[in-house]
Amino acid sequence: MKEKAKDKFLNNFILKLFAVVLAIVIWLVVMNVEDYTVTKQIDDIPVEQLNGNIFNELDQVYDVTKGDTVDIIVRGPRTVVDRLTADDFYATADLSTMSITNTVQIFVEPKDSSIASDITITYVDNTMVLSLEEKVTKQLPVTVVVEGETADGYAVAEYSATPNLITIEGAKSVINKITEIRVTVDASNKYEEFEDYVEPVCYNAYGEVVENKDIVFDCTEVLVNVKIYPTKSVPVNLSTVGSVANGYGISDISYHPDYILIAGEESVLRGVSSIDIDDIRVTGSSESIETNVDIEDYLPNNIYLADASSQITVSITIEQLEDRSFVPVADDVTLLNTDERYDYELVFPEGYQIVLRGLNRDVSELTIESLNLSVDCSELQTGSNMVSISVSESELYRIINDMQIEVIVTEKTEDETDTSSENNSTESDTDSDEEVSAEGES
Repeated sequence: MKEKAKDKFLNNFILKLFAVVLAIVIWLVVMNVEDYTVTKQIDDIPVEQLNGNIFNELDQVYDVTKGDTVDIIVRGPRTVVDRLTADDFYATADLSTMSITNTVQIFVEPKDSSIASDITITYVDNTMVLSLEEKVTKQLPVTVVVEGETADGYAVAEYSATPNLITIEGAKSVINKITEIRVTVDASNKYEEFEDYVEPVCYNAYGEVVENKDIVFDCTEVLVNVKIYPTKSVPVNLSTVGSVANGYGISDISYHPDYILIAGEESVLRGVSSIDIDDIRVTGSSESIETNVDIEDYLPNNIYLADASSQITVSITIEQLEDRSFVPVADDVTLLNTDERYDYELVFPEGYQIVLRGLNRDVSELTIESLNLSVDCSELQTGSNMVSISVSESELYRIINDMQIEVIVTEKTEDETDTSSENNSTESDTDSDEEVSAEGES
């Protein structure tokens, strides 16, 4: 039986052996076709920087100008390579090995060590290039920016930041661009004091954000306190100090705005009816003045400006004074405190005139009648008297000459006195008759 089985196994043995070998070859061919070798480029693998703290000892900072990611070409079995992505690789650059040309070699290896022997890695470019700069520090005040509209009738009065100074550190070229550190809070619909923690942000001189992940802050959060008070609208009053140049006057004072919005505790607001600007100096000026005044300099204690701008625009118009001459006659002058026993004659010297000086708008409207010219005769003596004519006083002008006129006082004759008495008596009788008649009609 055994012999029979052995004969059967050995029968056509060479043919059977060939079949087995052929099967193995066919299997190998099939497997090679199914899982052939392929290549694949994998881009943008992040490069981790190792030992970057070595630059701190040198008071330097670095920036990667090239090579913060790396591209590689992977070769290996299709079933392995096809499923690989950038996330399957780990790339590093040891900064402590930086060359004199500021370059560092990048190394890439698979995260799964089991495929390391199945693939080969070729670098597209495995060089990281660094730029080195001096490390500097700068201390800047914190600027608080309040955004949003508060509730109606309320306004942001004051705010504070803690800390109010922040020190930043980084590359000299970056730090030198930074001119301001801001913290921004939102006061929308607020009507009472509130606080908030805010992240500081760097800005350059153009008001643009300076973004750099390597800027180091000594404080990463700032506590902002914002006080909100009720508001009130009050007028602005303005007055000048001093006198303008001789021969000039102020014809107009205008300023804008003439009302401002202030804020404060209600008990304090009730005591404020206006804001007075009383120190605009015009001493010796012969030309018009235009200036801006910061109204916050004139606010009472515990009162805050609620308007967006604190500037009051002031315009003071200064003009040269003009002279206006009048040549009066006797009928233009009223004689006061006369004595009926005397006659009074006014004699004007040659060229006599009254000269008044003032702004054009004021003196151009004057008339001889509006001057109310008069002479007080109570102290005059019989004969020739030299006196000055009185002109009604006004802030709109001043008299710049004081020429005197002659008043001749003569005693009336007896006939003139009698006639005057009769005239006075007749006038008295007439007045009495008119009074009686008026009473009768009543």
